[in-house]
Amino acid sequence: MKIENINGTSQTTCKCGSWLKHWENFSGQSTSFCPVSSCLHKDLVGAHVQKSGSTDRKWYIYPLCSAHNKTTGVLEVPDYYKLVSANKSETCEKVLTTLLTSGLLGSEFIPYNEATSQRSSGVEQRFRNYLV
Repeated sequence: MKIENINGTSQTTCKCGSWLKHWENFSGQSTSFCPVSSCLHKDLVGAHVQKSGSTDRKWYIYPLCSAHNKTTGVLEVPDYYKLVSANKSETCEKVLTTLLTSGLLGSEFIPYNEATSQRSSGVEQRFRNYLV
């Protein structure tokens, strides 16, 4: 599979804690080494990439070492590692929304308002406070 790194995305974040964790959470996979051929680096990040030579211009997350995450050319990587959508509304925020609106999250996940010494009430309020 051929991918291209999307440079300049290091400031974007998600609720998974890191983009590498995001990739692990939604691919169900993990790796210890950079998947680029002949690379043995272990300093992995969840890189924002696009499929190279494709009409699909969606952004994906794929594990790469820090050095390959800074490259600007086409990278040949194995396709047994899944591309995971970088669109948070399709992944981590969608899961959170589903859990909150279905009531599957317990009260320990409802934000605590220190000013009022109360937990927020209402699914919409809980969701808004959690994401902020």
